[in-house]
Amino acid sequence: MTEFLLLGNNGFSVQDNPEPSRWVGPLVEAGFTYFEYFTDHLDPGFYSNVLRRKSEFVRETLRVIEKNGLETVTIATGRLPYLTNLLSHPFDDMAEEGLRWCRGLADMAEVFGAKYITGHYDYITQQDLSRRPKLAVSRLLDRLVLFTDYAAKKGVEAVFLEQMYSPNLKPYTIEESKKMLRTLNRRSAIPVMLHLDCGHAAPVPESDKDHTAADKDPYKWLERRYPGGDMIFLHLQQTDRAASRHWAFTPERNRKGVIRADKVIRSILKGAPRRAFLSFEMLYPRGTPLELIGKELRESREYFRTAFEKMGFDVSTDLIRNRQG
Repeated sequence: MTEFLLLGNNGFSVQDNPEPSRWVGPLVEAGFTYFEYFTDHLDPGFYSNVLRRKSEFVRETLRVIEKNGLETVTIATGRLPYLTNLLSHPFDDMAEEGLRWCRGLADMAEVFGAKYITGHYDYITQQDLSRRPKLAVSRLLDRLVLFTDYAAKKGVEAVFLEQMYSPNLKPYTIEESKKMLRTLNRRSAIPVMLHLDCGHAAPVPESDKDHTAADKDPYKWLERRYPGGDMIFLHLQQTDRAASRHWAFTPERNRKGVIRADKVIRSILKGAPRRAFLSFEMLYPRGTPLELIGKELRESREYFRTAFEKMGFDVSTDLIRNRQG
């Protein structure tokens, strides 16, 4: 029987809240024990010296995490990789720097005590996508394998590769995800598993023929089993069909959105992974009060906990198991 782990995510309103003492508030208010650390707070490239030296910011971050009883489960790649030709760059010297950036994620995981790395690692150029897509994907996969070699040495137990909403951001379809994961796991030092997002299937245009009806349905993604291991990682967000909204699961947003907690849970149970990580990735405009973020995160967490409880799960902690085992 699948077990579920609920996580917070500190990627909300990053620019306004760089201090750990500020962003920790909404996570505590929402009642989370486990969370996903967003690297927009501590980019492993820009701030590599801060990380390597474990200087003031790192020490304060670790202190705040421990003081508030939180556990960093995973290091999340943040926004930079899907805007950058990180690992598929056509120039080897640039791709090597992209690989160095990714290795910094593993350094962070070691410092923060995280077992996993989640997110996305590259953007393939339009030119490469149209003229030499196999070569571009091959470059991406080769460097991801090298990344897993380094991550394994730093104690990382698995890497999750995020499904995205554009053909430039791989993987993009269910079948492409299976193919990439199958190829990666033949060579990777540690398992590479699929990272899903509730909003990354919904907004793909109907005119895109590469996307089948199943690829446009977030629940169909959740029902599948994928190569690489027996776990999946899911970014939870309320969304509509027009965009990846990253709304909270408030009553108002739930009336507008297409994501239903009970349907998410039932779909995952069909795929029957051993564990599903459910991370609440709510994003907010600059200037949003932290009190509002904390309130909406709590509402979102309770929305899912209520759905689990109605389905017979034990929700006494955020590691949620079926009462019948």
